[in-house]
Amino acid sequence: MEFRFDATQEYQLAAIEAACGLLEGQPYLRSELVIPEGASFSAIANRLDLSEDTLLKNLQDVQAGNGIDTDDELKVIAGSLPASGETTPRPFPNFSVEMETGTGKTYVYLRTAMEMFKRFGLRKFIVVVPSVAVREGVLATLQDTQSHLRALYDNPPYRYYAYDSANLSQVRQFAMSDGLEIMVMTIDAFARAENVIRQTTDRLQGERPLNLIQATRPVLVLDEPQNMESENRIAALASLHPLFALRYSATHRNPYNLIYRLTPYDAYRQGLVKRIEIASVIEEDNQNRPFVRLDEIKIQAKKPVARLAVHKLMKSGAIKETILTIKGEDDLEKKTGRVKERSQLHKIIEDNTWLFGEEYNLSVSDRGLTAVLDKHRKLLGEDVVIDKPVKHISQERGIVDLMLSRVLRRHRADELEHLVVELKRPKVTIGDEEVTQVEKYAISVANDERFRTVDGVRWTFWAISDDVDQYAAYRMGDRGVISSKNNITVGIKTWGQVIEENKARLQFFQEKLEHQVDDETALKHLQEKYQKFLAGVVTEGETDTEGGEAAGPLAADA
Repeated sequence: MEFRFDATQEYQLAAIEAACGLLEGQPYLRSELVIPEGASFSAIANRLDLSEDTLLKNLQDVQAGNGIDTDDELKVIAGSLPASGETTPRPFPNFSVEMETGTGKTYVYLRTAMEMFKRFGLRKFIVVVPSVAVREGVLATLQDTQSHLRALYDNPPYRYYAYDSANLSQVRQFAMSDGLEIMVMTIDAFARAENVIRQTTDRLQGERPLNLIQATRPVLVLDEPQNMESENRIAALASLHPLFALRYSATHRNPYNLIYRLTPYDAYRQGLVKRIEIASVIEEDNQNRPFVRLDEIKIQAKKPVARLAVHKLMKSGAIKETILTIKGEDDLEKKTGRVKERSQLHKIIEDNTWLFGEEYNLSVSDRGLTAVLDKHRKLLGEDVVIDKPVKHISQERGIVDLMLSRVLRRHRADELEHLVVELKRPKVTIGDEEVTQVEKYAISVANDERFRTVDGVRWTFWAISDDVDQYAAYRMGDRGVISSKNNITVGIKTWGQVIEENKARLQFFQEKLEHQVDDETALKHLQEKYQKFLAGVVTEGETDTEGGEAAGPLAADA
């Protein structure tokens, strides 16, 4: 199946023209090798020959032409990462395009890069995205539009790829190429001082990969830039030494120098999005919310005793208001029959392993490492003798929350991957204790030769909760990985990241199947299917947190 794209959509052409209009008067750049001062390499770079006054006038003309209030100055952002050796702030102008979700934002900025290459000779572009899921969506669009764009622009010399810290030759090619280069990067790939991109390497004659990128003066395309507004992330963007940045989102937090706007109403009026009617709902007597009312406190035998009204889980599964007498050592959770969040998550995820990838199947749940070995043996069909239990590094019995397994047919038919997930209560912040726990599981597997009987088996261990502390954040590298050796990878994820990674898949199915599920329908499904585990937990709690990431999968009010 091949997608067909309409290259004549007026609103998309207007957004493309708005960006290109900023560079009115810029001469076409011929490819020219430059050697940065003190560097041992050369690069073909972008260059902007327009003065700030000319750029500001172009901005005002574009804004006026699109019915947007004109700005009196260019909005620049700047920052530096002292911990990485970057001490000089690098200011660069930013221009924003506001487009409603589902109207072809990715297509617009890819065509904008093509137009800028065609008209002005700008050839180095970096698409910066907030997550791996968005990165994969952009790469899919690049692949789907490849034949369309080549035909539309008379087969220009262009390449696209995801930045890979293990393949630094890509960075050299990005710097040296005289064709159009589109590199897709997650913000986390270069936002930390310990990232590979900031380290010197013999593979680049002692240079840092970042030095080569800086030398090209890339144009940044920021996809969902509202997720890149922290001081550290702004500094990371500035450290790329961009020529300027184009910001694309439906929900800008800071719309720097807005040049084009397609509002939800505009999209609705032009028939670009589905029409939805919303009926208001007023919720009353929701027994799924935790409820406690203090009726009385009195002293008995010189100790305080409280009389509480609570919502209690009855044997029938119903929730009823009940009066309880509570003493100092009583556990209210046990008294009300409410189960723990981690247990609730565990049971739901057993039935929904697609959260970690559609190909995964549940292998082991809440079992020891010896049971993991037994399942590993059965999956491989090997004659592994289990004559003694697996020894946990701590000499204690290690219980694995979930082990998921999948065959990676895309690479080798016999390649198998085990994913071991260590679930934490959403309120638990992952720190040194949790990191050590999941690392001990990995070491226990690495130390047992019975797990190493067959080549082509990979092990991945993840600790998952709502947040991480400074220690865990320091340990995290690209994509949350804290260590990777031979066939074993250990990492940390937040529920926000898991949800974000699934958004792209959900959006794909919504668009292809034209299927929409609102919050009320989703909540009803959870309550009906998992009533036993979610009584008093599933609510309409806030999902909008700072930075745009979702809260945990069970946003309890407790």
